[in-house]
Amino acid sequence: MTVALSDLFDPNASPAQSEHRLRQAYVNVFVGRGQPTEEDKNLVLVDMALQSGFLTVTPDEITSEQLHRAEGGRKLFGHLLRMVTPTPKEMDGLLSAVTRELAAQNGEI
Repeated sequence: MTVALSDLFDPNASPAQSEHRLRQAYVNVFVGRGQPTEEDKNLVLVDMALQSGFLTVTPDEITSEQLHRAEGGRKLFGHLLRMVTPTPKEMDGLLSAVTRELAAQNGEI
């Protein structure tokens, strides 16, 4: 199951503690110190989807430069997804996790 970031962070944890956990997941996945867990991999994928704006709609009122940046982030994350070729079940899990995380960030859950 792919997890949303908010599923993993203690609601009483400080922002610094949550950031540390996310940084550790990135280190485990990309730097190779230690063996990345499935949770680490899921955290990184969900965070990258959020950071890239992959599943968000670009507002109408933005500059051309902002639009190019937004599309660049989406293109990079789309390339990552093609390279890791998630199964339909994994993709559904990722979409669900990102949707839940966006809702949590907006105070909807």
